[in-house]
Amino acid sequence: MEQLSTFKLFPVTEATLQMVCHDDQHGFYTSSIHMKKPNIPDLKLHYGDNFSEVHD
Repeated sequence: MEQLSTFKLFPVTEATLQMVCHDDQHGFYTSSIHMKKPNIPDLKLHYGDNFSEVHD
């Protein structure tokens, strides 16, 4: 029960990232990613090692 007294509620934080993508068929284009409580390491988990860590 003591742990319940240490929890904090935070307001919902949302962000939309515009990723610049490229392929031979479409050239360069942007793709939106909508996230709640964005966290850059979460993107790397989703995209794998191809996602550059530029926010160190």
